Amino acid sequence: MSGSDGQYGDDVEAAIAGTLPTAPGQRNRAVFALARRLKAIPELACLPATAHRAIVAEWHRRALLVIRTREWETTWSDWLVAWDRVALPAGVGMSRIAETVRTAAPHPVCAAMRYSSAELVHLVGICAELDRIHSGRSWFLSCRVAGKLLGEISHERAWLLLRLLVADGILEITRCGDRQRATRYRMRQITGDGNAPPPP
Repeated sequence: MSGSDGQYGDDVEAAIAGTLPTAPGQRNRAVFALARRLKAIPELACLPATAHRAIVAEWHRRALLVIRTREWETTWSDWLVAWDRVALPAGVGMSRIAETVRTAAPHPVCAAMRYSSAELVHLVGICAELDRIHSGRSWFLSCRVAGKLLGEISHERAWLLLRLLVADGILEITRCGDRQRATRYRMRQITGDGNAPPPP
């Protein structure tokens, strides 16, 4: 990719131009916005953060007109953190995911595991959609957000449902959460008959 304006594909060019800061103090938030925009481009979403160095460098070059933190290394290190922390690509909201799943057919694993609870069936669908959006990479989901998506149930109840899916081998925890960030999950591979392999 060239480092000159307009030399990127339309989607990448729009992501760069649409996330440039307009005043000092916006750089870090704008870097995160760029990450969300690039995550929405399918051919880029599955790549590691380091694969986008040229794009981020071009974004930084253009942002130099207004940002106070001018060192490239600072923007690059912020980018490496931002790419990993994007929960959803730009244009995708959790509420929209939940509503789409609510009107879709239950995921095959629900019948295989004999899940009958509407809350649990809905949660499996949400997890499967998050897995699809993230191309099999891990994703964030907090108990409080899950509770709201499942019809304002308590976060304690949502935690129990997520724990059940982990115990049944449907979900795998890739990183435990803490007070500052939610737990990261991914769905384990489902066989052709809808069954998940036993937990490791």
